Amino acid sequence: MFHKITSLATLPDYILLVGFANGEYKPFDLKPLMDKYPPFATSKDVDGLWLI
Repeated sequence: MFHKITSLATLPDYILLVGFANGEYKPFDLKPLMDKYPPFATSKDVDGLWLI
């Protein structure tokens, strides 16, 4: 089943807040992916992307 994403926000400590069409919001922690997959780690260097 596909869940439509309607919003996305960055939070401190490399967490994304994902909003869905059904009104739910869920945090998604990117830290484990940044450690495991180098392409995710490059987002750490984007100025202004993360509120740290």
